[in-house]
Amino acid sequence: MVLGSHTDTFYMGEGGKARYLGDEKKPLRKRVCKICGEDCPVWAGFEWDGHSPLYAQVAAHVGRSVIIDSTKDERWIETRAGEVRAGGGTPILLMLSRDSRAVVNSRLRKYPDRFSWVYDQHIRSVMDFFKDRPDDLLVIDICSGEGFEKLAPFLDRPVPTEAFPHKGAVLSRRMAEEAAARKARVA
Repeated sequence: MVLGSHTDTFYMGEGGKARYLGDEKKPLRKRVCKICGEDCPVWAGFEWDGHSPLYAQVAAHVGRSVIIDSTKDERWIETRAGEVRAGGGTPILLMLSRDSRAVVNSRLRKYPDRFSWVYDQHIRSVMDFFKDRPDDLLVIDICSGEGFEKLAPFLDRPVPTEAFPHKGAVLSRRMAEEAAARKARVA
């Protein structure tokens, strides 16, 4: 995950799944890290009571100040955002546009007859969620070359001099050239 690679960030995957970690009533695949398994250096031994502010607990556990959660459930997101606000923080929700192959393949497998409707409904739902606070939503078109120049100001961070990481040789080369030009102007 691109955002999880920054030194201040930790990408926790779908945070909603934290409620299943260590729950012996759930199948093993739900209660352990999907990447590392039972011996995960991050999630093995992590316990969340379901009531304490999750992101604050994860931040303390991993030693990072920015927690990235890819959960898609609106109620989950709003509850976690409320916890962040109550703790004096500022929640930021990003909707990242990306190469849709993974999304398409996943949705087609799960809902072959409903893919288009599900996708369109998700986009409408996100836009509706932010209709009264458009400054809290950032849409980045990574495929057209947008990246740090939009993301960094939104997060109130300086624009990095390195290129925005992504796949695609032509776009990578162009973005590297633009980053080099920016760096030369700064020097």
